[in-house]
Amino acid sequence: MSLIYNRRTTGLFENGAAQKGDNTNFGGFTTRTDSGDYLSNGRSLYMSNVNARGSTTIGSQYIPVDTSKVYQLAYSVKTITQSYNSRNGSGHLGYACYDENKSFIDLRTIRHYGLTTLTRAASPGDTTIYVADASGWSTSTSSHQRIFQLFPTGHSLYSAANYYTQFRTGNNGYPSNGLTDLGGGEWSITLTSGLPNWGYTDSNGEYPIGTNVGNGRAGGTYNYAMGNPVYPQTWTTYSAVCTGEGRSSGAQFRPMTKFIRFMNLRNYNYRSENAGNAALYVMDNLFFGEIPSTSDTLPTSFLQSDRFR
Repeated sequence: MSLIYNRRTTGLFENGAAQKGDNTNFGGFTTRTDSGDYLSNGRSLYMSNVNARGSTTIGSQYIPVDTSKVYQLAYSVKTITQSYNSRNGSGHLGYACYDENKSFIDLRTIRHYGLTTLTRAASPGDTTIYVADASGWSTSTSSHQRIFQLFPTGHSLYSAANYYTQFRTGNNGYPSNGLTDLGGGEWSITLTSGLPNWGYTDSNGEYPIGTNVGNGRAGGTYNYAMGNPVYPQTWTTYSAVCTGEGRSSGAQFRPMTKFIRFMNLRNYNYRSENAGNAALYVMDNLFFGEIPSTSDTLPTSFLQSDRFR
């Protein structure tokens, strides 16, 4: 299984084992060639920035996925130099999800809370929206829990049936006291700013009665499939099985995912400790590939071998 689907690389990451001799696709890293600090190809991807504390590195490669299939994701990591206060490297390991247009799929774009319908047509610029039921909408004082989402009927991508829309306000889309039960099966929602023009209105320039709307809420920004471990000073492989769709910040793909990209939050666990240099670490044999089933994962012995090409 070292060559996946006749590719010339092991798995779907291009340069995931520094095969190219540089940091192609992994701009937050350099390369390291010291003996013992690589697994394959005589070099590894080196997180050498002594000021990297909590910053996010996203790979530049968009890898196509089919969420109905089963994939294994695995990163091998090793701390090279501890921080000024003897901390090992650390941080979230996983990926970021993108739709068919390569738009990032934030949790705030996913249908999950308070799905309801417009009881009156709404037009771009309106500051009051009328819906059938807003009882499940957040009144939290945290602005990132109060996003207004719209799922146009018939839209090929941003529909309630797809559990996904990019037609949403930002944080604080409505104030925490902006929900009013008018009785008789109708609520009003006061928007903080006018309803945006997302360019998908009907012939009257309106979002018609019956259009689905929902309450978007933030959560984990990316898919932290392997959590946020502290990296030992020996090669350690973290692995996850990725399949299906859901409102996830873990291994499961988000709704309408068509591409993923590599993700690492560098030294996130100790991001507030900044009186000296941060820890430095290497990554190698980055693997993402389709597997036959959830029980057919590649073993650590292979993932840490020198057979990645």
